[in-house]
Amino acid sequence: MNLNFKLLIAMALTVISVGCAKEKAADAPLPTNPPLDCSRGGCPPGATPPPSDPSYNSGSSAALQLSGGSATLAKMFYNSAPNNPQNVRINIDLRRKSESVIISYTDGGRVVEAALGVVHPYSGHSNEAYNGWVNQDGKTIWKGFFQDTYGAVILIVDKFLSQGDGQSGNILGGSIWFQNFNRYAPNNPQQGPLKMCWEISLGPYDCRSFLVNNKYVIMNSTYYPTNKGENANMLYEKLGDFNGIAKDAAGFN
Repeated sequence: MNLNFKLLIAMALTVISVGCAKEKAADAPLPTNPPLDCSRGGCPPGATPPPSDPSYNSGSSAALQLSGGSATLAKMFYNSAPNNPQNVRINIDLRRKSESVIISYTDGGRVVEAALGVVHPYSGHSNEAYNGWVNQDGKTIWKGFFQDTYGAVILIVDKFLSQGDGQSGNILGGSIWFQNFNRYAPNNPQQGPLKMCWEISLGPYDCRSFLVNNKYVIMNSTYYPTNKGENANMLYEKLGDFNGIAKDAAGFN
């Protein structure tokens, strides 16, 4: 057997071996119980959205009064197509970094939720530099950015209510505003992993507001998020108002 023929046989065996290895890897079994993700989608009837954080049931919850009815909710939850949403609620726990703000509702046996935080949806990057108490026209209020894969919300806390025991300011109220990302062609279908959306200043994943000179984020430059980055998909839209959030339980310092 000449040398060239032997080399050809050896090369063929190598190709076959590599091909089999790849096929075996592709056939590896998938996890039998993958985590259930209900973010802006529907959970199976009767299911409770599973926590990705052990403190999912922490924080403080309140009813959310929608500013534009179910049509506004449908615009934010564009993947879920709410039909007859009931029990629309907001849960806040600023100590729960990946799911600081949870907006949920029930619809036809489904539990639907959006969980937004200050940790990147698929990387370990985190940022909450703009979140906190600000002086707005002589009044102290709280403002903050949060995001998930699909978009961002801005939380504004500007109501301080009494518990009826003479102690004011322990029960909070405010409003929640949302902005969806435009992830469709020709835009990149995935946000880069190194910045939260409020750290981005160009492209469809720029979720900044309270902009001065279209450049600087100054949280008290306007009361509400009335402007946006140049390439953002939409202006922030008010989802609704809430009252009854317990200050300490929600993690407001």
